[in-house]
Amino acid sequence: MIKDWQDTLRDILSKEISSLTERDKSFIRARRSYLTPEQAVYYDAIIMNIPTTKTDNSMKPTNQVSYKALIAKAKELGFKARAGMKRQEIQQMIDSINQ
Repeated sequence: MIKDWQDTLRDILSKEISSLTERDKSFIRARRSYLTPEQAVYYDAIIMNIPTTKTDNSMKPTNQVSYKALIAKAKELGFKARAGMKRQEIQQMIDSINQ
């Protein structure tokens, strides 16, 4: 029996981030629209292809502000982030306001 992409994604998402292969990461990036909002935040460094550092068996983006913090900063500046906006888009918007 051939595994469908949903089973493959489920298997990949059940792994620890530190054990993901480049192929797994590419698979997640290609199917990011199928992730829940929580999964999208958790795997954001992989989706955005940001280099990560290993600390305490977890992978965290280097010098990365959390998505929630970016949303809060945008709101503080009087901008309401649209649903589905990417971290990079919000950061660029904040940077353009701060200039």
